[in-house]
Amino acid sequence: GYTRYRAVAGVDDACLKSDISPRVRFFVFTEEPDRHQLVRVGEETPAPLARADGTADGLITRLYRQALGRDPSAEERQAALEFLAPKVTSEGLEDLLWSVFLSPEFQFIE
Repeated sequence: GYTRYRAVAGVDDACLKSDISPRVRFFVFTEEPDRHQLVRVGEETPAPLARADGTADGLITRLYRQALGRDPSAEERQAALEFLAPKVTSEGLEDLLWSVFLSPEFQFIE
């Protein structure tokens, strides 16, 4: 039956120095929540799964778009294809992921 809620929250200064863009979220419950099950698990995924392109070229494009927000350049695509040629293997994919994630462009956080 309340129409207004007032609260005071504190945020530790150490979390403001994080490089992962932290956010604070508060929940208001009408009754005591079950601390072992705060979110109901549904049968469906919250969003439809992306359809995967099974080719090496499709994998490279998706990786660059997800990690860097852009398509790979011709030189980057050629280098990435060398990791995955002639067949996509877990070792080649691991090497490609390391090369992208260790690049200065991926590590730069503004």
